[in-house]
Amino acid sequence: MKELVVGLDGSRDSRRALRWAAALADRAAVPLRAIEAWSYPALTVVPGWSELVSPSEMDDRTVDGIRALVASELGEVPAFVTAEARRGPAARAILGAVGPDSVLVLGSRGRGGFAGLLLGSVSRECIEHAQCPVVIAREDDPPTPGDTVILVGKDGSENSARALEWAGTVGQLTGAAVVAAYVWQVTSAEVKPQLHRRLRAEAGATVERWLIRGPSSSSWPSAWTPSSSWSAAGAPAGSEAWRPAASPAISSATAPRRWR
Repeated sequence: MKELVVGLDGSRDSRRALRWAAALADRAAVPLRAIEAWSYPALTVVPGWSELVSPSEMDDRTVDGIRALVASELGEVPAFVTAEARRGPAARAILGAVGPDSVLVLGSRGRGGFAGLLLGSVSRECIEHAQCPVVIAREDDPPTPGDTVILVGKDGSENSARALEWAGTVGQLTGAAVVAAYVWQVTSAEVKPQLHRRLRAEAGATVERWLIRGPSSSSWPSAWTPSSSWSAAGAPAGSEAWRPAASPAISSATAPRRWR
């Protein structure tokens, strides 16, 4: 994670995303780019309208608005925050602003969202097409030590390995525990005790592979290096929870039907 990028539009949810991103950027000691996209309204092309503000002036006004918003939410414009204006539709502009080493932080809904929607159209498009991790901030602050758990869905794919790597990075920065969940569907032909034995065996084999291999990236946290000190703890019927016997705050769990 080399930078955080937060998309703003002045809405309450985007302000929350700004506070979340700023708190994490400060802890991680990485820069935060606050960006906002603008475009001319379609009606401005109608003959007879007054002359349009130049694109460069619109950029300047947008940057000034971003800095004012940052100052109002954070009390000042921190040195690690930069304001950036982007031209064009919001989703396309945001996607063009991030790279593989970025982390994009967005609010769940923007100014144009319907009250009942859990996720706005811009946030949804960015989740589907961004080339970097995307955080939908629903709280003002990142995870904290104690009761907070970062839950990661794990299926053995490369994408889930990257998700676990990102969760581990956030866990180390915030002190929150990380749980990797692996869930499968049980076939109707299986009955206990065969089912219970299979779940335990697959849980053990799956978690063992995670610990031995880890993500392919060289940025895998060194504190997570697996060792023989890992042990199984707590085994309700049909699930297996694995936790380190030492200090790393990560665990893995598998379950047939529901998270337990």
